[in-house]
Amino acid sequence: MSDVDIALKKAKEELYSLPIIKEYFSLKEKINNNEEIASFINNMHHFEREMTLNINNDEAYLNAKTEYEKCRTFLDNHPLFIDYKNVSDEVYSLLLEIKEILE
Repeated sequence: MSDVDIALKKAKEELYSLPIIKEYFSLKEKINNNEEIASFINNMHHFEREMTLNINNDEAYLNAKTEYEKCRTFLDNHPLFIDYKNVSDEVYSLLLEIKEILE
Protein backbone atom coordinates (compact mmCIF):
# COMPACT_ATOMS: atom_id res chain seq x y z
CA MET A 1 0.00 0.00 0.00
CA SER A 2 1.31 3.45 -0.89
CA ASP A 3 1.57 6.38 1.48
CA VAL A 4 -1.39 8.00 -0.27
CA ASP A 5 -3.53 4.89 0.20
CA ILE A 6 -2.59 4.74 3.87
CA ALA A 7 -3.40 8.44 4.36
CA LEU A 8 -6.75 8.04 2.58
CA LYS A 9 -7.64 5.02 4.69
CA LYS A 10 -6.75 6.94 7.87
CA ALA A 11 -8.78 9.96 6.72
CA LYS A 12 -11.76 7.72 6.00
CA GLU A 13 -11.52 6.12 9.44
CA GLU A 14 -11.34 9.53 11.11
CA LEU A 15 -14.26 10.81 9.06
CA TYR A 16 -16.39 7.81 10.01
CA SER A 17 -15.53 8.30 13.68
CA LEU A 18 -16.97 11.84 13.77
CA PRO A 19 -20.16 12.12 15.86
CA ILE A 20 -22.13 13.77 13.03
CA ILE A 21 -21.27 10.93 10.63
CA LYS A 22 -22.22 8.32 13.24
CA GLU A 23 -25.50 10.13 13.84
CA TYR A 24 -26.15 10.28 10.09
CA PHE A 25 -25.74 6.52 9.67
CA SER A 26 -27.78 5.84 12.80
CA LEU A 27 -30.68 7.96 11.54
CA LYS A 28 -30.42 6.47 8.07
CA GLU A 29 -30.70 2.98 9.55
CA LYS A 30 -33.70 4.00 11.66
CA ILE A 31 -35.42 5.40 8.58
CA ASN A 32 -34.63 2.29 6.54
CA ASN A 33 -36.08 0.12 9.31
CA ASN A 34 -39.21 2.23 9.81
CA GLU A 35 -42.00 0.54 7.84
CA GLU A 36 -44.28 3.58 7.95
CA ILE A 37 -41.64 5.90 6.51
CA ALA A 38 -40.59 3.30 3.93
CA SER A 39 -44.20 2.96 2.82
CA PHE A 40 -44.59 6.71 2.38
CA ILE A 41 -41.30 6.93 0.47
CA ASN A 42 -42.38 4.10 -1.84
CA ASN A 43 -45.78 5.70 -2.36
CA MET A 44 -44.18 9.05 -3.05
CA HIS A 45 -41.95 7.50 -5.74
CA HIS A 46 -44.97 5.70 -7.20
CA PHE A 47 -46.91 8.96 -7.49
CA GLU A 48 -43.88 10.70 -9.00
CA ARG A 49 -43.89 8.08 -11.75
CA GLU A 50 -47.65 8.44 -12.17
CA MET A 51 -47.26 12.20 -12.61
CA THR A 52 -44.62 11.62 -15.28
CA LEU A 53 -46.70 9.02 -17.08
CA ASN A 54 -49.79 11.22 -17.02
CA ILE A 55 -48.23 14.52 -17.98
CA ASN A 56 -50.78 14.87 -20.80
CA ASN A 57 -53.76 13.72 -18.72
CA ASP A 58 -54.63 16.61 -16.43
CA GLU A 59 -57.03 14.71 -14.18
CA ALA A 60 -54.74 11.73 -13.59
CA TYR A 61 -51.74 14.03 -13.18
CA LEU A 62 -53.48 16.19 -10.57
CA ASN A 63 -54.69 13.12 -8.66
CA ALA A 64 -51.17 11.72 -8.57
CA LYS A 65 -49.79 15.12 -7.59
CA THR A 66 -52.25 15.40 -4.70
CA GLU A 67 -51.25 11.97 -3.39
CA TYR A 68 -47.55 12.77 -3.88
CA GLU A 69 -47.95 15.98 -1.86
CA LYS A 70 -49.67 14.08 0.97
CA CYS A 71 -46.71 11.70 1.16
CA ARG A 72 -44.21 14.56 0.95
CA THR A 73 -46.03 16.47 3.71
CA PHE A 74 -46.04 13.41 5.96
CA LEU A 75 -42.30 12.92 5.47
CA ASP A 76 -41.47 16.62 5.85
CA ASN A 77 -43.28 16.65 9.21
CA HIS A 78 -42.05 13.33 10.61
CA PRO A 79 -39.56 14.02 13.46
CA LEU A 80 -37.18 11.24 12.43
CA PHE A 81 -37.14 12.45 8.83
CA ILE A 82 -36.62 16.06 9.96
CA ASP A 83 -33.64 15.01 12.08
CA TYR A 84 -32.24 12.99 9.18
CA LYS A 85 -32.59 15.91 6.78
CA ASN A 86 -30.87 18.31 9.20
CA VAL A 87 -27.99 15.92 9.85
CA SER A 88 -27.71 15.20 6.11
CA ASP A 89 -27.32 18.91 5.46
CA GLU A 90 -24.55 19.10 8.08
CA VAL A 91 -22.76 16.10 6.57
CA TYR A 92 -23.06 17.63 3.10
CA SER A 93 -21.50 20.86 4.38
CA LEU A 94 -18.68 18.91 6.00
CA LEU A 95 -18.00 17.04 2.77
CA LEU A 96 -17.97 20.31 0.83
CA GLU A 97 -15.37 21.68 3.26
CA ILE A 98 -13.24 18.58 2.73
CA LYS A 99 -13.62 18.92 -1.03
CA GLU A 100 -12.49 22.55 -0.92
CA ILE A 101 -9.47 21.62 1.17
CA LEU A 102 -8.49 18.95 -1.34
CA GLU A 103 -8.81 21.26 -4.34
